[in-house]
Amino acid sequence: MTIVQRQMRAGVYPPVGRCIYCGADGDRSELKIEHIIPGGLGGRLELPASSCLRCEQETHAVEGRVLGHIYGISRAQLGVRREKKGKANWPSTFPLTMADAAGESAVQVVTEEHPALLRMINWPPAGALAGAELDDSGIKGAMMSGSSIKPGLVRKTAKVHRGKRVFLTTKTKVTVDDFARFLAKIGHSFAVAERGLGTFTPCLINAVLNEPPTHLASLVGGSIVPTPAAPDLHEIELREEITRRHTLLVVRIQLFADIGIVDPNGAITPMPSYDVVAGLAPRS
Repeated sequence: MTIVQRQMRAGVYPPVGRCIYCGADGDRSELKIEHIIPGGLGGRLELPASSCLRCEQETHAVEGRVLGHIYGISRAQLGVRREKKGKANWPSTFPLTMADAAGESAVQVVTEEHPALLRMINWPPAGALAGAELDDSGIKGAMMSGSSIKPGLVRKTAKVHRGKRVFLTTKTKVTVDDFARFLAKIGHSFAVAERGLGTFTPCLINAVLNEPPTHLASLVGGSIVPTPAAPDLHEIELREEITRRHTLLVVRIQLFADIGIVDPNGAITPMPSYDVVAGLAPRS
């Protein structure tokens, strides 16, 4: 099986020497490397000595749910490297559900020919970017959609299994809050890597650690910045947004930025991007 490996730019930041989530210190052997975007998605930006074991377990649990249920088979189809060397090779086949009048059945399809579903979740921009008061009532108006990475494979697979319909579903065990917390962890760790711990007032720690109030709807949402074409596997950048009361540090995240979403008419649109309000910057 040959899959082209797709990766983002690599970078290693200076070690922090303290947990960027709970503040626990200790010698560097007790603090773990934080992969800003998970290695399971091909992320290669590292922040050494920055996460204690307890916080690492919490962030890894959320990452595991998102990687398994949101991206799943699509990571293999897209050729994203796996994080652990012992899991370097993807299986040669993956299951696919077929449906006809008699019901549903599962078949094994060679990975390169599997019409893997790439899920997208969209919801309104973070309320804080509009100067709204912090709100902990939860994210509203979220919509999940899905697109086959290679739509032609859907038709090809259906043709092979005559009389049956390829069944792609957007159902998942992951909640929108899980995905928002996943983005919050990326945003917080990137802001610390770029600006330094203690240089801004963080906003996302409760969201990352799932300790109320999380203010997810106020701090994480769809990007207000237009999404251009991008050459990197994942795009991430930090900017400042000035509101009436604060200067906000905002991290823009676009996962799988170098591919487009193909609609039934063949039109291609960029993958969604998200704005994460990582913290408050000192006002000059």
